[in-house]
Amino acid sequence: MKASPTPARKHPWAIPASAIYGQTRRQFMILAALITLMLLAACTALASSLALAAAEPADARFVKCKGGTIQIELDIRNPVPGSVILTLTLPKGTRLIAAEPPQNKYNQHGNQAKWLLRGLSPGRHHINIAVSNDIDEADVRAQIRYLNPANGRLNVVEVIK
Repeated sequence: MKASPTPARKHPWAIPASAIYGQTRRQFMILAALITLMLLAACTALASSLALAAAEPADARFVKCKGGTIQIELDIRNPVPGSVILTLTLPKGTRLIAAEPPQNKYNQHGNQAKWLLRGLSPGRHHINIAVSNDIDEADVRAQIRYLNPANGRLNVVEVIK
């Protein structure tokens, strides 16, 4: 008969390998759950911010800004703002000669013109402006302001060049 090997002597403070594996696995599962929740929260925040950005009811861009002509295009979407204020700042020494639709205010000393646009419908609207000098696009600035009907916030948007 073969002698059976004597079992290894266990120390009283020794932790069985199965207990360590179970504890490590539990910690791993908790960590994985936390990471998943953080990713889900980040994706939700990103999706809602993209939805808000896409839902803005108005934006504007320069279509033409060469020579003595400026053309600005407003893109209006639902829900339509009650009014949009367009502010155009021209370079020093440049005067506004004519505009269609006509501007509501013009400060010749500050080189600034303003339009109060009401009753807009969804779609694209153009503002055509004639100025006294040949201008460079880099020297002209414009912005639109409106109350967002969806949330009541004042939006100030630079006109895209």
